[in-house]
Amino acid sequence: MKVAIREQPVSAFYGEQVTLVSAVYAALAAPAGTRMVMLNGTAAFTAQICGKISQVLKTTDDAVTFTDYTTYATDKSTSTDVDLSSLSTAANGDYWYVTSKKPFGGVICDVDSVNSNASVQSGYFWTGTEWASLSITDGTANGGACFAQDGMIYWTVPTNWKRITFNGQPDEYVARFQVSAALDAATTLNSVAIVPAAVATLPFGYFAATTDYTFGIDPNKSGGVAFYIAGTPTINVTWIKDDSEATV
Repeated sequence: MKVAIREQPVSAFYGEQVTLVSAVYAALAAPAGTRMVMLNGTAAFTAQICGKISQVLKTTDDAVTFTDYTTYATDKSTSTDVDLSSLSTAANGDYWYVTSKKPFGGVICDVDSVNSNASVQSGYFWTGTEWASLSITDGTANGGACFAQDGMIYWTVPTNWKRITFNGQPDEYVARFQVSAALDAATTLNSVAIVPAAVATLPFGYFAATTDYTFGIDPNKSGGVAFYIAGTPTINVTWIKDDSEATV
């Protein structure tokens, strides 16, 4: 086993585990300011760096005002949530959004409090002139209800997806989501992560079992790590922060 040595003093570790479900994508968001990560799996696995989320937003007045859940979506805290409780339909001006500086092909949702109301979710992207439909597959749906379980909402990245200034942030790729019927009164997401491309074409690196892999990540560009494998290994993930995180 090789051990990486850093000249920059380490200020904090954050450890977590993810046990993969066979042939189902998973992703973990990196704590803010993380500059290194160490991976070790109980069996061979594949992984890819996720892009950085710019914003996670909700509106109930047709994008006149927004509630910003970006910090809650990425802070790794179980006591803070993205609150989608009673999110209503587009006809009532209700949407939720995920944005990034680069195009992305999926949103992985860790559902805290599930929705039990029958409701179908749909997605849209900005073409430069209008909101066009994303052909999404909603992995959070179960029994006719979206956000009924943890899962990934994914799509093929549109070739005509255009950046837009959104909620005061320039050059954003925006995925807009709406529901066909109001969610129940206690629907929350504990975390949100994104993957860079559609699941069918997402490239992954291959990692051997029971081996420590430690590498640097850019906290200004990278938002986490995505995993996929045919088996069900457990991945030990250690996020490593250093004193330079204060400048991020």
